[in-house]
Amino acid sequence: MPRPRKKTSSLSHQQQLARALHQACGCGYQEALRRVVEAARQRLLPPVLDQAGRTAALELLLAPDRPVGPQARPILTEHLQQRMLTAFRAAHWPVEAHGTAECGQWTGWPGPVRSSLARTGGPLPRAIPEDPDDPGHNDLTQDPEWTFIAPRIMELGPEAMVLTLPGSTPAAELVQQVSAAFAAARAAHIAKLSDRRACEICADPYPADHLLTITEAARPQVCPSCAFSKDLVDLHPLQLAADLDRLFYQDITLPAGWTAVAALLACAGGQAFLNRLRGDDGRRLADEHWADAGRLWVPLPPAARPAALAALGPGASLAAVVEAVDRAHPQLTGQVRSLIGAELNAELEDGEDAYDPDDYFVAQLWPAVVAYAVCLGTQAQERPRHRPPWHAVDRFAIDSLEDAFEQIGSNLSGADPGAYWTLTLGVEVVAEALGWPVRTTATEGGRA
Repeated sequence: MPRPRKKTSSLSHQQQLARALHQACGCGYQEALRRVVEAARQRLLPPVLDQAGRTAALELLLAPDRPVGPQARPILTEHLQQRMLTAFRAAHWPVEAHGTAECGQWTGWPGPVRSSLARTGGPLPRAIPEDPDDPGHNDLTQDPEWTFIAPRIMELGPEAMVLTLPGSTPAAELVQQVSAAFAAARAAHIAKLSDRRACEICADPYPADHLLTITEAARPQVCPSCAFSKDLVDLHPLQLAADLDRLFYQDITLPAGWTAVAALLACAGGQAFLNRLRGDDGRRLADEHWADAGRLWVPLPPAARPAALAALGPGASLAAVVEAVDRAHPQLTGQVRSLIGAELNAELEDGEDAYDPDDYFVAQLWPAVVAYAVCLGTQAQERPRHRPPWHAVDRFAIDSLEDAFEQIGSNLSGADPGAYWTLTLGVEVVAEALGWPVRTTATEGGRA
């Protein structure tokens, strides 16, 4: 009886292709074989699976957007939203988000930007589009769309930045594109600003909306460098905080120095300050960054940048900025302590006990010190035709700081002048470590 001839069936070719797919993409062999068989059933493979045919088939099977089964794999917007938030957090942006989708879309707030993720094709007929991942109401194979807008809230006029991207855009690429778009929008809109008024203390020119009141009276209106000047009485930082929250959400051109002012109030006041802002019933709106200064968005220099900040984007959380500066310059707090000791002990009489600088260095305010140095450096770069705002280091006044701390319920209220020394000496030390020599600029009333 003749031996049956050995078959060279298409199945063996499919098995060879499955092994190649298994090695190329890392999926299990059985999964790879299932994909090959399904692709053959749909007549998607080349008719001849020789070496050239298998190579072409493998490329087709590895294509990321080719359906590998009877239906395309569902694209879940919840997963895309979480990946986006994770990527922005990894890039050191402060991030907020709703925990659930509302009205068919996911919303988030990375830094000064508002994000939304939705399925642009709309829901299926007779659907209530509440959950964009509900298969009964939505086509889950449809690629959704990202929209990134700045500022977060629009009062009047068009948005400063609108960026739309496919939902399938890798999360790291989202961060890169949003960063570039926001930086370009901020620079372009700052260039269009018109300085119509002068600070009523230092006379530096600013757009009218960027001069704010920090006292109970309507005047004077001041720039961020003069927010704690000796010329101010009856400080009212609660109203200033409300004004800053409004501008943080509505104006991407706000001078960076105002973020430093916010950082000082938040570091000094903490939860007690946030409680006062929200009122006895807790119903007034106030952002969480007043209790946690590390959540503030800090604008960073757009061009020449200190090495300590080089890895960050157009801005970052204050917590990330402080960590970056401390990592690059771990000696700074020691320098500030030494300078405080030298200032306090310079005129001691014989026999008098020396002051301990540790009693006057206020570690609680260190993030505010870093914020002032970085934000004033950023503002100087973003407003090159104006006087650099370093005169802020000479504007701090003990009485004004004490008045502000009392109003916000700070635990520093009634304390010694440690806050004053920490700020005036600390800002200068940090700025000069970052490459911004404060004393080469015109700082009125500076120390010898």
